Amino acid sequence: MDRSYESVIIIDPNVSNAVVNEIVGHVKDIVTNSGGVIVAEENMGIRHLSYEIKHKKNGIYYLFEFECAPNLIKDLETMYRRNEKIIRFLTCALDVHGVEYNKNKRNTKKNEQDLIKNEVSL
Repeated sequence: MDRSYESVIIIDPNVSNAVVNEIVGHVKDIVTNSGGVIVAEENMGIRHLSYEIKHKKNGIYYLFEFECAPNLIKDLETMYRRNEKIIRFLTCALDVHGVEYNKNKRNTKKNEQDLIKNEVSL
C-alpha cells in the first residue's frame, strides 16, 4: 500500500545547476522506478541556514511530495546520505490532512500565478 511522503533536501550552494538537476533527476528516478509517483516538486531556491552545516551558511532547498511504498524511504535516504552534495534532508510521512493542506497550497499558488499572468496580459 502506497503512502504519501514529503521530502526536503538541502543541496550545497556551490554546485552548478546541472548538478542540482542531476540530483533531482536521481531522486525522481528512484521514486518512479520503484512504482511511486511524484505528486509535486518545488525548487525553493537558495536560503540562509539558521546554523552552519558542513561550514555552509546557505543551501539550495528542494521539496518533493510523492507517493510510494514505505520500504522505498530507506533506499531514498541511503542515497541522500551517500551524496556529498546533499548537506541535509528530512522525509516525513503525510497524513490525510497534510496531503489536503499541500493540495490547497498548490492550488492557491497556481491561482495567484494565473491572476498575475492575466493582469500582465491586460
